[in-house]
Amino acid sequence: MFLEDLFVRQHFRGRGIGKGLLAAVARIAVDEHCYGIHWEVLDWNAKAIEMYKAMGAEFRDQWRLVLLSGEALRRLAGQAL
Repeated sequence: MFLEDLFVRQHFRGRGIGKGLLAAVARIAVDEHCYGIHWEVLDWNAKAIEMYKAMGAEFRDQWRLVLLSGEALRRLAGQAL
């Protein structure tokens, strides 16, 4: 399962809300027989990284983020059969 966005407003952080939300997503993933949950985190987000590590998440540094947008996206779309 790919998790696109999970955000807790600054005022509510540190109360276990993020962990609770991820636990709910994990429950859905288990119920749907998913292999796991995949998401991304920016390298400067130390508190989130710390939380993910504490939950047992693995960091896959060998993967590279890819984005195709703008003119390059339109150019490729124009090549569709």
